[in-house]
Amino acid sequence: MSLLRVQDLWVRYRTRRGVVEALSGVSLSVEEGEVLGVVGESGSGKSTLGLAVIRLLPRSAEVRGSVLLNGKDLTSLPEEELRRIRGREVSMVFQDPYSSLNPVMRIGDHFVELMMEHGAAATREEALEAAGELLERLGVPRERLNDYPHQLSGGQRQRVAIGLALILKPRLVIADEITTALDALVERQIIDLVKEVKREYRTSMLFITHNMGLVAEVADRVAVLYAGKLAELGEVREVVSNPLHPYTEALLRSVPRIGGSRELRPIPGEPPDMRNPPPGCRFHPRCPLATERCRREEPPLVERGGRLVACHLRS
Repeated sequence: MSLLRVQDLWVRYRTRRGVVEALSGVSLSVEEGEVLGVVGESGSGKSTLGLAVIRLLPRSAEVRGSVLLNGKDLTSLPEEELRRIRGREVSMVFQDPYSSLNPVMRIGDHFVELMMEHGAAATREEALEAAGELLERLGVPRERLNDYPHQLSGGQRQRVAIGLALILKPRLVIADEITTALDALVERQIIDLVKEVKREYRTSMLFITHNMGLVAEVADRVAVLYAGKLAELGEVREVVSNPLHPYTEALLRSVPRIGGSRELRPIPGEPPDMRNPPPGCRFHPRCPLATERCRREEPPLVERGGRLVACHLRS
């Protein structure tokens, strides 16, 4: 049985300007010890997917489908039971660590509160000792436990956020665009840290990003989302070396390569307005291979050589 199984997940947001369909029938799984990359442009639904898994969507969201974590459907659990699961079985690292840290609490207090709330430490001293040891392994001096979030650099804050996600040893970590706000050097350090966490802790991870190059580095499999739908899903090496969906190929062509001879090509056009998604294949207005069938009929998700792809050219 998969550690995480998302089945036919639909998420809609009710806004003053209309209903936004953020996810449309997405199904995927994460196995024990696996990193599943979720990649797509802004508006593809990838962050909504992460928030739906841990059930942190805003009240305006309408959700259908199921999210099974170790056999338990998180979409139907009482809030009190869900609070016990968050942090202990599943945790999340957000794009902006500063917004997820309380600015008037010292770093150590964040760890103390979390660990004592979940019964992972009997005393404040025990919690601080465990937090200091973990932070040092993540490259942050334990003296930083006495600092406030604004006293840390962006990279240190992100390492603290990763530490908070790991301290209770959850089985699944959701990492949502955790390098977006960082400069190139710190991004490289965080990616190396993620690879180390994967190797040492064997924690399963949902690694959400818009960068196909990062997915190729850290993930075992990759799910490509476009306009709220799954375009392609498969082993990352196979997807990167031989993409089946035109959108996947377009994402790969838009990744710069140092010393590479391949021409860098941005994806033409813009993602669709999800208050009124286009008929047929949602990628067809931007796809150079689109046919009349693509404009009329929505492609089914089919299995091709151990991969899943939603494209009429592959059906």
